[in-house]
Formats: sequence, structure tokens, C-alpha cells
Amino acid sequence: MMAVDVRSGAGNKFDNGLAKPLFDLPNGAFYFDVSREGHFLIPAPVEQTSGGPITVVVNWAAGLRRN
Repeated sequence: MMAVDVRSGAGNKFDNGLAKPLFDLPNGAFYFDVSREGHFLIPAPVEQTSGGPITVVVNWAAGLRRN
């Protein structure tokens, strides 16, 4: 992703500065969005990690107290 300073010159003249790297996009990020405030939204790959153990309670309704 690159950034360029832009200035309007005399009359209808268009002046631009040199392109500068703004930031690197992650591999595979070919699309992005920019908010009105100038914030970028870019999908980025997340490192895969194994989750912790999961406890599954079956027949939980049978354990409820009945009046």
C-alpha cells in the first residue's frame, strides 16, 4: 500500500509527491476498505492455535431441581 502527497497548483495544475510505502499488506490480502476517518480494514490471516478442552454436559435438564 502506497501513499502520495497531492497538491493543487495554479489553475488546474495537479502536483503530486513521490510515492512512499504506507504499510505492507499480508499475503493474500487483495482487498481492503477505508472509513471516512481514514481507518483501514484489511483481512489478515490469523495464526492457528489449538483451543483448550471443551466440557459438554448432556441431559442437563435432568439435573434441574423440580418442585
